[in-house]
Amino acid sequence: MLEDVTGKRMFSHRNEDEICTLKWSDKIMHEQTLTICRFNITAIRIAIKFQNDGIRVINVTQLSKNFETDSKKISPEAKKRFEQKKSNNPRTDFILELQQNGEFEKVIAMLHKQDISLCNINSGNFLVVTVVHQIKRFECDHVAVHEEFIHCAERETLKNSKDRCERNCLLVAFFRHRKSLIILKDIFLPTTDAEQVLALEIIDSRQFVIDSDIFKL
Repeated sequence: MLEDVTGKRMFSHRNEDEICTLKWSDKIMHEQTLTICRFNITAIRIAIKFQNDGIRVINVTQLSKNFETDSKKISPEAKKRFEQKKSNNPRTDFILELQQNGEFEKVIAMLHKQDISLCNINSGNFLVVTVVHQIKRFECDHVAVHEEFIHCAERETLKNSKDRCERNCLLVAFFRHRKSLIILKDIFLPTTDAEQVLALEIIDSRQFVIDSDIFKL
Protein backbone atom coordinates (compact mmCIF):
# COMPACT_ATOMS: atom_id res chain seq x y z
CA MET A 1 0.00 0.00 0.00
CA LEU A 2 2.78 2.44 0.89
CA GLU A 3 4.52 1.72 -2.39
CA ASP A 4 1.32 2.32 -4.36
CA VAL A 5 0.54 5.59 -2.61
CA THR A 6 4.05 7.03 -2.50
CA GLY A 7 5.55 5.58 -5.68
CA LYS A 8 8.60 4.49 -3.66
CA ARG A 9 10.04 0.97 -3.79
CA MET A 10 10.82 -0.41 -0.35
CA PHE A 11 12.58 -3.27 1.37
CA SER A 12 12.98 -4.31 4.98
CA HIS A 13 16.18 -4.40 7.04
CA ARG A 14 14.53 -6.65 9.64
CA ASN A 15 15.91 -10.08 10.37
CA GLU A 16 13.67 -13.14 10.10
CA ASP A 17 13.36 -13.36 13.89
CA GLU A 18 12.29 -9.70 14.24
CA ILE A 19 8.50 -9.91 14.30
CA CYS A 20 6.38 -6.78 13.93
CA THR A 21 2.59 -6.65 14.18
CA LEU A 22 0.25 -4.32 12.29
CA LYS A 23 -3.43 -3.80 13.13
CA TRP A 24 -6.30 -1.49 12.23
CA SER A 25 -8.11 -0.50 15.41
CA ASP A 26 -9.94 2.30 17.24
CA LYS A 27 -8.06 1.30 20.42
CA ILE A 28 -4.43 1.61 21.55
CA MET A 29 -3.11 -1.77 22.66
CA HIS A 30 0.08 -0.97 24.60
CA GLU A 31 0.44 1.40 27.54
CA GLN A 32 3.74 2.73 26.12
CA THR A 33 2.62 3.87 22.67
CA LEU A 34 3.62 6.85 20.57
CA THR A 35 0.49 8.11 18.79
CA ILE A 36 1.18 10.19 15.68
CA CYS A 37 -1.32 12.55 14.05
CA ARG A 38 -1.13 14.62 10.88
CA PHE A 39 -3.04 17.63 12.23
CA ASN A 40 -3.06 19.53 15.52
CA ILE A 41 -6.82 19.17 15.87
CA THR A 42 -6.57 15.37 15.65
CA ALA A 43 -3.85 15.28 18.30
CA ILE A 44 -6.10 17.29 20.62
CA ARG A 45 -9.04 14.96 19.95
CA ILE A 46 -6.84 11.96 20.78
CA ALA A 47 -5.64 13.66 23.96
CA ILE A 48 -9.25 14.20 25.04
CA LYS A 49 -10.32 10.67 24.11
CA PHE A 50 -7.51 9.01 26.09
CA GLN A 51 -7.07 11.53 28.92
CA ASN A 52 -8.41 9.05 31.49
CA ASP A 53 -5.61 6.70 30.40
CA GLY A 54 -3.04 9.34 31.37
CA ILE A 55 -2.01 10.22 27.83
CA ARG A 56 0.81 12.75 27.58
CA VAL A 57 1.19 15.42 24.89
CA ILE A 58 4.57 16.24 23.34
CA ASN A 59 5.61 19.92 23.33
CA VAL A 60 2.20 21.35 24.18
CA THR A 61 3.16 25.04 23.96
CA GLN A 62 2.92 25.38 20.18
CA LEU A 63 -0.04 23.02 19.94
CA SER A 64 -2.18 24.96 22.42
CA LYS A 65 -1.01 28.30 21.04
CA ASN A 66 -2.24 27.37 17.54
CA PHE A 67 -5.49 26.05 19.01
CA GLU A 68 -6.16 29.30 20.88
CA THR A 69 -5.19 31.38 17.84
CA ASP A 70 -7.63 29.44 15.67
CA SER A 71 -10.41 30.06 18.19
CA LYS A 72 -9.88 33.83 17.95
CA LYS A 73 -10.06 33.79 14.14
CA ILE A 74 -13.54 32.31 13.92
CA SER A 75 -15.81 34.78 12.14
CA PRO A 76 -19.41 35.66 13.12
CA GLU A 77 -20.53 34.03 9.85
CA ALA A 78 -18.82 30.77 10.82
CA LYS A 79 -20.51 30.86 14.23
CA LYS A 80 -23.87 31.41 12.56
CA ARG A 81 -23.36 28.44 10.20
CA PHE A 82 -22.41 26.31 13.21
CA GLU A 83 -25.56 27.32 15.08
CA GLN A 84 -27.65 26.51 11.99
CA LYS A 85 -25.82 23.17 11.58
CA LYS A 86 -24.69 24.20 8.10
CA SER A 87 -20.97 24.31 8.75
CA ASN A 88 -18.56 21.97 6.98
CA ASN A 89 -15.36 22.98 8.76
CA PRO A 90 -14.46 20.25 11.30
CA ARG A 91 -11.80 22.32 13.05
CA THR A 92 -14.08 25.34 13.55
CA ASP A 93 -16.99 23.12 14.59
CA PHE A 94 -14.84 21.34 17.17
CA ILE A 95 -13.66 24.61 18.73
CA LEU A 96 -17.18 26.08 18.81
CA GLU A 97 -18.59 22.87 20.29
CA LEU A 98 -16.03 23.01 23.11
CA GLN A 99 -16.77 26.70 23.73
CA GLN A 100 -20.51 26.08 23.68
CA ASN A 101 -20.12 23.33 26.31
CA GLY A 102 -17.74 25.40 28.44
CA GLU A 103 -14.94 22.91 27.84
CA PHE A 104 -12.47 24.95 25.78
CA GLU A 105 -10.40 26.36 28.67
CA LYS A 106 -10.51 22.98 30.43
CA VAL A 107 -9.03 21.32 27.35
CA ILE A 108 -6.23 23.89 27.17
CA ALA A 109 -5.47 23.30 30.87
CA MET A 110 -5.50 19.52 30.37
CA LEU A 111 -3.04 19.78 27.47
CA HIS A 112 -0.57 21.81 29.55
CA LYS A 113 -0.94 19.45 32.50
CA GLN A 114 -0.07 16.46 30.30
CA ASP A 115 2.92 18.11 28.58
CA ILE A 116 6.07 16.01 28.08
CA SER A 117 9.23 16.51 26.04
CA LEU A 118 10.26 14.04 23.36
CA CYS A 119 13.53 13.21 25.13
CA ASN A 120 11.62 12.00 28.22
CA ILE A 121 9.06 9.63 26.71
CA ASN A 122 11.32 6.57 26.91
CA SER A 123 11.97 7.16 30.62
CA GLY A 124 8.67 5.51 31.60
CA ASN A 125 5.60 3.68 30.34
CA PHE A 126 3.97 6.70 28.75
CA LEU A 127 1.05 6.79 26.35
CA VAL A 128 1.92 9.79 24.18
CA VAL A 129 0.35 11.80 21.34
CA THR A 130 2.02 14.24 18.97
CA VAL A 131 1.98 15.56 15.41
CA VAL A 132 4.29 14.14 12.78
CA HIS A 133 6.66 17.10 12.55
CA GLN A 134 7.74 16.55 16.14
CA ILE A 135 9.12 13.03 15.72
CA LYS A 136 11.45 12.90 12.72
CA ARG A 137 14.33 10.45 13.29
CA PHE A 138 12.66 9.15 16.47
CA GLU A 139 11.61 5.52 16.96
CA CYS A 140 9.49 3.75 19.56
CA ASP A 141 8.61 0.09 20.15
CA HIS A 142 4.86 0.64 19.83
CA VAL A 143 3.34 3.25 17.54
CA ALA A 144 -0.21 4.22 16.59
CA VAL A 145 -0.73 6.28 13.43
CA HIS A 146 -4.01 8.03 12.69
CA GLU A 147 -5.61 6.96 9.41
CA GLU A 148 -5.76 10.60 8.20
CA PHE A 149 -2.21 10.15 6.87
CA ILE A 150 -3.46 7.61 4.33
CA HIS A 151 -6.40 9.74 3.20
CA CYS A 152 -4.26 12.85 2.74
CA ALA A 153 -1.56 10.95 0.82
CA GLU A 154 -4.14 9.24 -1.42
CA ARG A 155 -5.74 12.56 -2.33
CA GLU A 156 -2.33 13.99 -3.20
CA THR A 157 -1.55 10.95 -5.38
CA LEU A 158 -4.90 11.08 -7.19
CA LYS A 159 -4.29 14.74 -8.04
CA ASN A 160 -0.94 13.80 -9.64
CA SER A 161 0.53 16.53 -7.49
CA LYS A 162 4.22 17.37 -7.77
CA ASP A 163 4.08 18.39 -4.13
CA ARG A 164 4.94 15.28 -2.08
CA CYS A 165 4.32 16.78 1.36
CA GLU A 166 1.52 14.40 2.38
CA ARG A 167 3.26 11.31 1.00
CA ASN A 168 6.46 12.24 2.82
CA CYS A 169 4.52 12.70 6.06
CA LEU A 170 2.98 9.27 5.52
CA LEU A 171 6.42 7.68 5.20
CA VAL A 172 7.74 9.44 8.30
CA ALA A 173 4.75 8.34 10.40
CA PHE A 174 4.69 4.72 9.23
CA PHE A 175 8.35 4.04 9.94
CA ARG A 176 8.64 5.10 13.60
CA HIS A 177 7.79 1.69 15.12
CA ARG A 178 10.04 -1.21 16.07
CA LYS A 179 7.59 -3.86 17.36
CA SER A 180 4.00 -2.91 16.58
CA LEU A 181 2.02 -0.47 14.48
CA ILE A 182 -1.66 0.38 14.88
CA ILE A 183 -3.51 2.33 12.22
CA LEU A 184 -5.90 4.26 14.41
CA LYS A 185 -9.29 4.59 12.75
CA ASP A 186 -12.26 6.80 13.59
CA ILE A 187 -15.59 5.08 14.16
CA PHE A 188 -18.87 6.81 13.34
CA LEU A 189 -21.08 7.04 16.41
CA PRO A 190 -24.77 6.11 16.08
CA THR A 191 -26.92 9.09 15.13
CA THR A 192 -30.64 9.82 15.00
CA ASP A 193 -30.14 12.97 12.94
CA ALA A 194 -31.86 12.26 9.60
CA GLU A 195 -29.55 14.57 7.65
CA GLN A 196 -26.46 12.89 9.09
CA VAL A 197 -27.83 9.43 8.34
CA LEU A 198 -28.53 10.46 4.74
CA ALA A 199 -25.02 11.87 4.43
CA LEU A 200 -23.51 8.60 5.61
CA GLU A 201 -25.58 6.60 3.14
CA ILE A 202 -24.40 8.59 0.11
CA ILE A 203 -21.04 7.13 -0.90
CA ASP A 204 -19.01 8.48 -3.79
CA SER A 205 -17.55 5.37 -5.43
CA ARG A 206 -14.91 7.48 -7.19
CA GLN A 207 -12.94 7.63 -3.95
CA PHE A 208 -12.26 3.89 -4.19
CA VAL A 209 -9.49 3.06 -6.66
CA ILE A 210 -8.92 -0.59 -7.53
CA ASP A 211 -5.84 -1.74 -9.41
CA SER A 212 -6.91 -4.70 -11.53
CA ASP A 213 -3.31 -5.93 -11.69
CA ILE A 214 -3.56 -6.87 -8.02
CA PHE A 215 -5.98 -9.66 -8.90
CA LYS A 216 -3.91 -11.20 -11.70
CA LEU A 217 -2.29 -14.53 -10.86
